Amino acid sequence: MRRKLVLFDLDGTVLWSDGAGRAALHRALTDEIGGTAGPIDRVPLAGRTDMAIARELLRAANHPDAERDECVRKVCDRYVELLEG
Repeated sequence: MRRKLVLFDLDGTVLWSDGAGRAALHRALTDEIGGTAGPIDRVPLAGRTDMAIARELLRAANHPDAERDECVRKVCDRYVELLEG
């Protein structure tokens, strides 16, 4: 039987991705909302959920759909696609 190990780390104590997550999130935001990722370099990512981070960045960019879960999910779905790549 083949087994798969999945590691996840919210605060950077186990895994170090060398910025891959931030880069994927930046691209996901620009892909999905067209043009801006908000102040992504000033927003802490460690210890927070993807949904919370994406929503904060959408708010900071004054995106009109920042409070809509559907918009935040689209950004997060694109983010996961980019990480898989």
